[in-house]
Amino acid sequence: MRVQVGPLLLASLNLEAALCYTGEMVAGGAQHYVCFCEANLLAQSAKDPRIVKVLNQSDATFADGIAVLALARLHGHRLPGRVSGPSFFIRACEYGVVLPRLDLDSAP
Repeated sequence: MRVQVGPLLLASLNLEAALCYTGEMVAGGAQHYVCFCEANLLAQSAKDPRIVKVLNQSDATFADGIAVLALARLHGHRLPGRVSGPSFFIRACEYGVVLPRLDLDSAP
């Protein structure tokens, strides 16, 4: 489930649900991408509509920071919690999600 927070569509998932969702996508075999939105990316998205486009076209954009959670609350949404990128990747390895390719240097 996604919620509209300003121009962004954010996944309304906690860490455990994000892991399950991502695991299902990986198991499906098709190509997907997810994003982690924290305060800096949130600020940059306000200046650059291309960032908004990349985030909104992702399979999920997770709230990776208190600022994003606070903005969601100001827009009337209570997200279930942060999905921190580093915590996600550590837990994905523990969870058994095999991430076939990580491209951290370029947009899809």
